[in-house]
Amino acid sequence: VWIGTSMENEATCKERSKYLAQTPAAVRWWSAEPLVGDCDWERWIIESKSDWVVFGGESKQGDANMCREMQISWLRSGLAACKKLGVAAFNKQLGYWLAKSILREEKFKNDPSGKKPDCWPADLAVQDYPIDVKAFLATVERPKRYTKVVPLEVLNMTVMA
Repeated sequence: VWIGTSMENEATCKERSKYLAQTPAAVRWWSAEPLVGDCDWERWIIESKSDWVVFGGESKQGDANMCREMQISWLRSGLAACKKLGVAAFNKQLGYWLAKSILREEKFKNDPSGKKPDCWPADLAVQDYPIDVKAFLATVERPKRYTKVVPLEVLNMTVMA
């Protein structure tokens, strides 16, 4: 079982990391999504015993002006900490504010929520998993009633077993 929680800023990391660390799981992960504040990344990754961190900026259907800001320095700091500690990192999306501030106008028009990694700066286009997911899925015996394989994108990365 993979177990995860949302920790989107320093306060939520302080509050929730101990619970993640105490919970038995094959993979522990946390979602820094929407990332709305910087964190002491190394501390919380180590303290929570995380194997994976998913990053993402906020994007809302309808009124994008309601989105909270994610600063590029927060994202880069988190990605760097994951790399340093050997923890898998997955940047899901830039979110409205970061996409608007860093993407050239024509790319922003095509991707206002910052969900397309091919539009991002290369250092932000990190989408790693803590295990080889394709190899793992190849070993899983699926019940006969399921005849269709669901792409990982459809799962929206909320439940992994």
